[in-house]
Amino acid sequence: MSDAAVSEVFPRRSTRGVFVGLSVSQCLCLLAAGVAAVGGMIGLGLPAGPVITSPLWVGLAAAALVPVSGRPLVGYVPVAAAWLGRGVAGQRQYVRPVWRTRPAGTLVLPGSRARLRQVVDEATGAVFVHDPSERTLAATIAVTHGQFMVVDDDEQASRVNGWAAFLGTVGQSGGIVRIQTTVRSDPDASVGAREHWRRWPTKAPEGSPARVSYEALLNDLSAATEVHRSTITIVLSLEATKRAIRDHGGGMTGAAAVMRSRMHVVEEALPAAGLEPAGWLGPDELALIIRAAYDPARSVQLERHPELVGELDEAGPMAVEAHWTHLRTDSGFHKVMRVGWPRRPVAPGFVHKLLMVPGVRMTLTHIYEPVRTDKATRQAEHDVTDEASAVRERAKVGRTETVLQARDRQAADEHLTDLDSGWTDADHVALVVIAAASKDGLGRAFEATRAAAGQSVLRVDTLIGQQDELFDAATLPLGLKVS
Repeated sequence: MSDAAVSEVFPRRSTRGVFVGLSVSQCLCLLAAGVAAVGGMIGLGLPAGPVITSPLWVGLAAAALVPVSGRPLVGYVPVAAAWLGRGVAGQRQYVRPVWRTRPAGTLVLPGSRARLRQVVDEATGAVFVHDPSERTLAATIAVTHGQFMVVDDDEQASRVNGWAAFLGTVGQSGGIVRIQTTVRSDPDASVGAREHWRRWPTKAPEGSPARVSYEALLNDLSAATEVHRSTITIVLSLEATKRAIRDHGGGMTGAAAVMRSRMHVVEEALPAAGLEPAGWLGPDELALIIRAAYDPARSVQLERHPELVGELDEAGPMAVEAHWTHLRTDSGFHKVMRVGWPRRPVAPGFVHKLLMVPGVRMTLTHIYEPVRTDKATRQAEHDVTDEASAVRERAKVGRTETVLQARDRQAADEHLTDLDSGWTDADHVALVVIAAASKDGLGRAFEATRAAAGQSVLRVDTLIGQQDELFDAATLPLGLKVS
């Protein structure tokens, strides 16, 4: 084992903004506050004018400067407007229609996800999720992996580099616009143990203390243990690959052929990251994941009796009710949170404690959107130029460079160097979803998750006003776009 573990520091977003670190919306909000204060002073005189209009201009200034979960209040204006709009349109509550007919092959999902369709590939048996609006096709592979935390530091570093290479290889494959990784922490249905016991040829005699004790242990196994399942979803742009699709016969037949070639790239790139392919999901496997996500109370039963799930086009929820900070589905309460990355050096596997919260049903999803190398390089060069200009501007006015500004400049230089060395770039977001049987249970799970995140040097921020929009993207392996 090496003497020192490899550690990395996550880059931070630049605080330059368009003016003294403020965004456009913050600047406009402060400008409106100034206009309100000056207008009151001119119209009503001093000191009555500014005092009478203070609720307006103070509120506007606070909206620009007061942060909530790392974002100024004014940044939530579009979120609140969209939330109110969905409420007026009756889209914050969903009840599955009983008699309404749907186009064949569509998924029974709420909101805009109702447009998704399933396409079963005859060659592989895998199910592709077709989004006719975004013109994309998504396929999901289940993967297995060993215990990352028990291997030595060199092996951990090798797997991390292998994962980075995997993202670069797959992300730069023609037409791949999104990669989603999902790790689900579910109660153990003990399917494997039960099957092993059923086939065991030398069982203890029926009714014997040993057999009674062992069968009782199997019955309690699902409540005492958890299993972690991982999937990787790739999303192919049909627009970007229309020429290749046409060359393979056109239509969905050609799209499936192109997707199969990208699936082969995924399978070839997985071993370098310490991952083994466990098969591309078919309709039954995807239906089980969707049904269990909306009906967590029955997940163990469905795992043991998958025939109860039914067809994929019937696997959606019976009802969904969205709230400002949580979501209620058939048998569960859920909370969607965004992961805030640490600003101190961390070693590989630092999210381990977050994934291992005892008794908490959790899904951790990472969504990557690859950036073309030429576009990433141009943006990186632009950032370096901007930071150099900022240094000159501060020198002219006699301002000293702060530690944060120096970090921004160093991060911009390192980013350009990494791209020049052959690394690729990707926009990304990490989302965590927890589930519980009651609202009180959800509160306890949230406190346990927040404490575990703190131990992992992470921050989890509840996404307000977006629970219904982001639940499917964060929980289901469908490769959905996150705004």
